[in-house]
Amino acid sequence: NTAKLGLIIHQFLLFKSFPVFRYNTFMKNLLLIGASNYLAQEIIHAIPTTTQIVGISLKEDTDRHKEYMEIELPNLYKEPRDIRNKSMNWLDELIGKYRQFDGMIYFPCENAKKSFMDITSEDFDKAVEINGKLPFLISQKLIPGMKKLGHGRFVFVSSIWSIKGHPDHGQDYAITKAMENQLAKQITAVYMKENIT
Repeated sequence: NTAKLGLIIHQFLLFKSFPVFRYNTFMKNLLLIGASNYLAQEIIHAIPTTTQIVGISLKEDTDRHKEYMEIELPNLYKEPRDIRNKSMNWLDELIGKYRQFDGMIYFPCENAKKSFMDITSEDFDKAVEINGKLPFLISQKLIPGMKKLGHGRFVFVSSIWSIKGHPDHGQDYAITKAMENQLAKQITAVYMKENIT
């Protein structure tokens, strides 16, 4: 349930859940991208008010992702952006505005909701972009600042279907969400010695 998810993410971001984290402090600047309203509320209320949360809603998602921008909390800074902008100027702008981010939670997902044989090349490309390429590119942008800070945490909200396979509609979703799983493993493999996981 959402309460358990909020608690798990809270523990993870506070660096208390895993002994490999040599650093035990509160997150200062957290980038929260594309959460739905109920998940965002669980996370935001679990994170200390000393953490500055920069919430990104996806401009084109008028229903699923924008509601949480209506939440009014003193430590939530709302920044609607078109994250599909290939230049990534939106992220450069935010890094310039808020300086380094030492954490990110990435929620966006793409699912054509079609049967296996009905998924088009365009459908699959869109799923790859949102579920795989974008979190990779955003991570690349954030890691240099995390290295300067001496720590950093990434949370990619994946899916059980990326492990088990999806029996009905959503094969494009399941396949590309597995990319997020591997991205998390690769970031840890490359940067764990620098306290970035």
